Formats: sequence, structure tokens, C-alpha cells
Amino acid sequence: MLILCACDMVECALPVFEKKYPEDNRPKKAIEAARNYLTNPTAENRSAAAKAAVAARIVAYPVFTNAAHAACAAANVAYAAYTITTDSDYLVNAASFASFALTNKNECKELAEIIRKYFPIAPIL
Repeated sequence: MLILCACDMVECALPVFEKKYPEDNRPKKAIEAARNYLTNPTAENRSAAAKAAVAARIVAYPVFTNAAHAACAAANVAYAAYTITTDSDYLVNAASFASFALTNKNECKELAEIIRKYFPIAPIL
């Protein structure tokens, strides 16, 4: 559930990347690969998630702009699916990079709504 939540958050930030690089679908493919592996956990889909994560990460490294943050978010969510760990730094990084990519208050509210969708009751600490 955590990885799916992260996928939704990254998808929220993806338009920032797509606006700047409309022809580059590597971050979108990384999210799709993560979701595909989560729903159908085969060795082939796991490998595809790892490859998609690397491809999305490569896009981001030239410059750290808002678009690059969105690409990093996509890479991290694919890595989280590939490693199949929910306490991974990849999930934290995916959410962080997604929030860095979004710049206005309404966009950030969308991220909060996504979190509430998956976790409607705040945990008691």
C-alpha cells in the first residue's frame, strides 16, 4: 500500500516533467513498471521495474529542476517496487522529490489528499 501511495504521489508530479519534456516518457514508464510489478510480481516485471528506474534516474541528473525532481520521484518509486521493501528510503525520496517538483499550494494539497486516501486515520504514536 505504501508503494501504491508513492506511485500516486509521483503521478501527481509527473505533469511538471511532461510539460518540460513532452517526448520523454521514461519517468512515466518507471511508474507503470512499478505498478505492473506490484500487481504481477514476476521476475520479468521485477527486472523491468529496475531498468525503468535506472532510465528515469538518468533523465534527472543533468540538472536538478522541478522536472528533474519529478523524474527522480518516478525512479525512486520504481526502485521501491523492485526492492519490495516498504520501509525503504526510496519511498521517502519518492514523496520528497514529488513535493519538490510541485511548487504551488494547491498541488501540495493534492499530495496530502493522496496520503489521506491510503491512510485515512492518523497513526497513534
